[in-house]
Amino acid sequence: MDAQVVWREGHVLAGQGSRAALTIAPREAQAEAFGAKELVLLGLGGCTGLDVVYILEKMRVSPAAFAVEVHAEEAGEHPKYLKSFTLTYRFQGESLPPEHIVRAVELSMDRYCGVSRTLNGVASIRYRIVIGEEEVKSGERPALVATAP
Repeated sequence: MDAQVVWREGHVLAGQGSRAALTIAPREAQAEAFGAKELVLLGLGGCTGLDVVYILEKMRVSPAAFAVEVHAEEAGEHPKYLKSFTLTYRFQGESLPPEHIVRAVELSMDRYCGVSRTLNGVASIRYRIVIGEEEVKSGERPALVATAP
């Protein structure tokens, strides 16, 4: 896996992966750009989200809608690293078996999502699973190693 980040001008960088490109910049530099830390959140949400979709397909469970909301807590002082994450998995649809939904999310977090496992090495990851308007489960994966103070 490889990627390249190239300086364009000012505080704007161009990121290029094997299949797509994007712009990286601080919020004030360019409105259409992603912040570097935002990309971490999107990577985490995308990784676990795809896992859940694949696992539910194998279980023959088809939600009408599904989203992963990702929130991160940032350290107050430099380096302002991301010290914890909260994932909210939201499902909509008829006849969604909670036990299958919970199993899919936990399999992603514990076994399949490499981004989750990488980040969980240094940060805690909390999660909530919501079907319709009902929270069916919540939990936490504490950091595997101590984080910086």
